[in-house]
Amino acid sequence: VRLSQKSKIKSQNEIERTLKQHYNLVSESYRQIKITQVKPLDPAANSFFYVQAKEYFILTNNAGLIKSTIDKIIEK
Repeated sequence: VRLSQKSKIKSQNEIERTLKQHYNLVSESYRQIKITQVKPLDPAANSFFYVQAKEYFILTNNAGLIKSTIDKIIEK
């Protein structure tokens, strides 16, 4: 999904505020881009990851896939 800069910031703030109510959020930097891991409170459940890179918002349950997608976006 392509978003404007203003929409990206607003979306990220709303998403994080809502998710923090029921999940643990863990951030890491990859190529100077913040990747957020959403960890369910139930240890048996799988995590998912989201990132905003340039005008893209990416959501996946695969950490490797999100990093390779960031690489492709950066190469453009």
